[in-house]
Amino acid sequence: AYRLMDLGVELIIRETLLSSLDMARQVFETLGKPAERARDIVARFAEYDGRILRREQALYHDETQLIQTSREALDELASLLEEEVPAPAAEQAPADAATEAAAGEGETAEGDAGQATPDAHDRPPADDAGNTTPALLRGTREG
Repeated sequence: AYRLMDLGVELIIRETLLSSLDMARQVFETLGKPAERARDIVARFAEYDGRILRREQALYHDETQLIQTSREALDELASLLEEEVPAPAAEQAPADAATEAAAGEGETAEGDAGQATPDAHDRPPADDAGNTTPALLRGTREG
Protein backbone atom coordinates (compact mmCIF):
# COMPACT_ATOMS: atom_id res chain seq x y z
CA ALA A 1 0.00 0.00 0.00
CA TYR A 2 2.85 2.38 0.82
CA ARG A 3 4.37 2.11 -2.66
CA LEU A 4 0.99 2.72 -4.28
CA MET A 5 0.56 5.78 -2.08
CA ASP A 6 4.02 6.98 -3.14
CA LEU A 7 2.85 6.73 -6.76
CA GLY A 8 -0.19 8.88 -6.01
CA VAL A 9 -2.81 6.14 -5.99
CA GLU A 10 -5.67 7.43 -3.85
CA LEU A 11 -8.10 4.49 -3.86
CA ILE A 12 -6.34 1.54 -2.30
CA ILE A 13 -8.42 -1.51 -1.48
CA ARG A 14 -6.68 -3.87 0.90
CA GLU A 15 -7.71 -7.44 0.28
CA THR A 16 -8.96 -8.47 3.72
CA LEU A 17 -9.80 -5.15 5.40
CA LEU A 18 -13.52 -5.03 4.59
CA SER A 19 -14.18 -8.62 5.63
CA SER A 20 -12.20 -8.04 8.84
CA LEU A 21 -14.24 -4.95 9.64
CA ASP A 22 -17.48 -6.88 9.08
CA MET A 23 -16.27 -9.72 11.28
CA ALA A 24 -15.32 -7.23 14.03
CA ARG A 25 -18.82 -5.71 13.87
CA GLN A 26 -20.35 -9.16 14.26
CA VAL A 27 -18.08 -9.93 17.23
CA PHE A 28 -19.11 -6.72 19.01
CA GLU A 29 -22.77 -7.56 18.42
CA THR A 30 -22.17 -11.08 19.78
CA LEU A 31 -20.59 -9.50 22.86
CA GLY A 32 -23.84 -7.60 23.40
CA LYS A 33 -23.20 -4.25 21.75
CA PRO A 34 -26.24 -2.79 19.97
CA ALA A 35 -25.89 -2.98 16.17
CA GLU A 36 -25.62 0.81 15.80
CA ARG A 37 -22.89 1.00 18.46
CA ALA A 38 -21.00 -1.90 16.83
CA ARG A 39 -21.11 -0.07 13.47
CA ASP A 40 -19.83 3.11 15.14
CA ILE A 41 -16.93 1.25 16.76
CA VAL A 42 -15.94 -0.36 13.47
CA ALA A 43 -16.23 2.95 11.59
CA ARG A 44 -14.04 4.60 14.21
CA PHE A 45 -11.47 1.83 13.80
CA ALA A 46 -11.53 2.13 9.99
CA GLU A 47 -10.86 5.86 10.32
CA TYR A 48 -8.06 5.16 12.81
CA ASP A 49 -6.57 2.54 10.48
CA GLY A 50 -6.51 5.02 7.59
CA ARG A 51 -4.72 7.61 9.75
CA ILE A 52 -2.13 5.03 10.83
CA LEU A 53 -1.60 3.91 7.24
CA ARG A 54 -0.96 7.51 6.13
CA ARG A 55 1.33 8.19 9.09
CA GLU A 56 3.36 5.03 8.53
CA GLN A 57 3.55 5.61 4.78
CA ALA A 58 5.73 8.64 5.45
CA LEU A 59 8.09 6.47 7.53
CA TYR A 60 8.20 3.13 5.76
CA HIS A 61 11.71 3.74 4.37
CA ASP A 62 13.04 4.10 7.95
CA GLU A 63 12.58 0.64 9.46
CA THR A 64 13.48 1.70 13.01
CA GLN A 65 11.01 4.59 13.00
CA LEU A 66 8.33 2.43 11.36
CA ILE A 67 8.70 -0.23 14.06
CA GLN A 68 8.46 2.39 16.81
CA THR A 69 5.38 3.96 15.22
CA SER A 70 3.78 0.54 14.77
CA ARG A 71 4.33 -0.27 18.44
CA GLU A 72 2.78 3.03 19.48
CA ALA A 73 -0.18 2.36 17.17
CA LEU A 74 -0.62 -1.10 18.69
CA ASP A 75 -0.69 0.38 22.21
CA GLU A 76 -3.24 2.96 21.08
CA LEU A 77 -5.38 0.26 19.48
CA ALA A 78 -5.22 -1.86 22.64
CA SER A 79 -6.51 1.12 24.64
CA LEU A 80 -9.36 1.64 22.18
CA LEU A 81 -10.37 -2.01 22.32
CA GLU A 82 -10.15 -2.19 26.10
CA GLU A 83 -12.72 0.61 26.25
CA GLU A 84 -15.14 -1.41 24.12
CA VAL A 85 -14.79 -5.05 25.22
CA PRO A 86 -16.52 -5.93 28.52
CA ALA A 87 -14.43 -7.68 31.14
CA PRO A 88 -15.30 -11.33 31.80
CA ALA A 89 -17.68 -11.85 34.72
CA ALA A 90 -14.90 -13.29 36.92
CA GLU A 91 -12.92 -10.06 36.60
CA GLN A 92 -15.97 -7.81 37.04
CA ALA A 93 -16.93 -9.37 40.38
CA PRO A 94 -13.82 -10.26 42.39
CA ALA A 95 -16.04 -10.99 45.40
CA ASP A 96 -17.14 -14.19 43.63
CA ALA A 97 -13.78 -15.81 44.48
CA ALA A 98 -14.39 -15.14 48.17
CA THR A 99 -17.88 -16.62 47.86
CA GLU A 100 -16.45 -19.75 46.25
CA ALA A 101 -13.81 -20.06 48.97
CA ALA A 102 -16.50 -19.69 51.64
CA ALA A 103 -18.47 -22.59 50.13
CA GLY A 104 -16.37 -24.91 52.29
CA GLU A 105 -14.47 -28.10 51.71
CA GLY A 106 -16.29 -30.87 49.91
CA GLU A 107 -18.72 -28.41 48.39
CA THR A 108 -18.46 -26.73 45.04
CA ALA A 109 -19.33 -23.30 43.76
CA GLU A 110 -22.01 -25.00 41.68
CA GLY A 111 -23.75 -26.49 44.70
CA ASP A 112 -25.09 -29.99 44.13
CA ALA A 113 -24.36 -29.93 40.41
CA GLY A 114 -21.14 -31.83 41.06
CA GLN A 115 -19.02 -29.34 39.13
CA ALA A 116 -15.82 -28.62 41.03
CA THR A 117 -14.19 -25.21 40.94
CA PRO A 118 -11.05 -25.44 38.77
CA ASP A 119 -7.75 -25.82 40.59
CA ALA A 120 -5.02 -23.22 40.09
CA HIS A 121 -3.21 -25.48 37.60
CA ASP A 122 -6.35 -25.53 35.40
CA ARG A 123 -6.43 -21.74 35.07
CA PRO A 124 -4.45 -19.65 32.58
CA PRO A 125 -1.44 -17.83 34.06
CA ALA A 126 -2.15 -14.40 35.53
CA ASP A 127 -0.31 -11.21 34.62
CA ASP A 128 1.28 -8.89 37.22
CA ALA A 129 -2.15 -7.46 38.09
CA GLY A 130 -3.66 -10.92 38.60
CA ASN A 131 -5.66 -10.89 35.33
CA THR A 132 -5.96 -14.15 33.43
CA THR A 133 -7.57 -12.63 30.35
CA PRO A 134 -5.32 -11.11 27.65
CA ALA A 135 -5.29 -7.31 27.83
CA LEU A 136 -6.95 -6.90 24.42
CA LEU A 137 -9.94 -8.89 25.63
CA ARG A 138 -10.35 -7.07 28.94
CA GLY A 139 -12.49 -3.95 29.06
CA THR A 140 -12.55 -1.15 31.54
CA ARG A 141 -16.20 -0.25 31.19
CA GLU A 142 -19.43 -1.36 29.59
CA GLY A 143 -20.58 0.60 26.53
